[in-house]
Amino acid sequence: MSSRHHIDDFMRGRIIGKIEEGRKITDVAREFDIAHSVVSRLWKSFKTTGMCSRRHGGGRVRSTTPAEDRYIVLSAERNRRTTAQQVANQFLAASGKQISRKTVARRWRGGGLYARRPVVCVPLTRQHRTTRLQWCREHHNWSEQDWACVLFTDEKNIKEKDRYPTCSIMVWAGIMINGRTRLHVVANGTMTGQRYIDEGLLPHVRLSVVLLRVKFEQISVFERGRIVGLREAGLSYRAVAARVQRNSSTIMRVSKQWTDEGRTARKSGSGPRNVTSTREDRRLVRMAQTDRTAFSRQLAAQWSTATRVSLCASSIRRRLLQRGLRARIPLYRISLTQNHRRLRLHWANVHRSWRADWQQVVFSDKSRFNL
Repeated sequence: MSSRHHIDDFMRGRIIGKIEEGRKITDVAREFDIAHSVVSRLWKSFKTTGMCSRRHGGGRVRSTTPAEDRYIVLSAERNRRTTAQQVANQFLAASGKQISRKTVARRWRGGGLYARRPVVCVPLTRQHRTTRLQWCREHHNWSEQDWACVLFTDEKNIKEKDRYPTCSIMVWAGIMINGRTRLHVVANGTMTGQRYIDEGLLPHVRLSVVLLRVKFEQISVFERGRIVGLREAGLSYRAVAARVQRNSSTIMRVSKQWTDEGRTARKSGSGPRNVTSTREDRRLVRMAQTDRTAFSRQLAAQWSTATRVSLCASSIRRRLLQRGLRARIPLYRISLTQNHRRLRLHWANVHRSWRADWQQVVFSDKSRFNL
């Protein structure tokens, strides 16, 4: 029997799929040319945890038991203002066992508790609690597919702690399953309804939702292997779809690709065709690099005038994002005149042959930062 040092997720999925349909571990091990103990370990791990990933190695024995861990967490929940050293002293008086404050902090982190400073905020009224409870009850049975279509956004006004607080900066961002939007800085003012549409929804939310939804709907390598294993065991498309919680069309596509091509990787080039060619994309990038202050709508108008082909502003933004160009607020500075450029070129030509002389030169400058 050949030695196998590593089994990938796709192979594990096929093994689990065959055993789930009644195949013996010995037969599956002989079919894949793997040791019986390895297959048995995979099946035992899948039945116990629902996963087949390798376990991490062990470590030193914990100084506290699970019951004592719950006591440490409960002590912090009863008194939110207590410190780790105070809880360690209480634990010593209650159990006679001495633990450090770092151990207490680790147990808190294991229970989802972290050290924070108390914040003064607007208290929730009874009406607020009733509304929130009703909203939770309406959405408590939502699946991950439902939440994948939801994006939570908010803005935050950040003020640096200073004796004379005069400046602040407002940022805006959104989060959803498996991703988030880019952090947007709201410059010179507050977040109004029109700015929320122009600066948040149009340039950030629409593109982020499309990208994150595609990312969420992708099937992992382990799931593809499990689908193939269940199909090889004789299950129907509907039975496999119910087992792996995917639609039947996805099961049919993965199974057909495995039968025809012997692989299950996604093909490149899927999706709608680009309205511009690669050469035209490079031309758009050059137009943006030539005029750094141009908006996407201005570039669309220039493109329509030059090529007689209409192109929307969102398409231009996507092309620029693919090339690493993003919208930025222009920085106002003193422009270089022809005389400045001539003097700089002359200075560079004079010092172009310097080698060891640069070790005796110190470059210094000052800058003023304003929030």
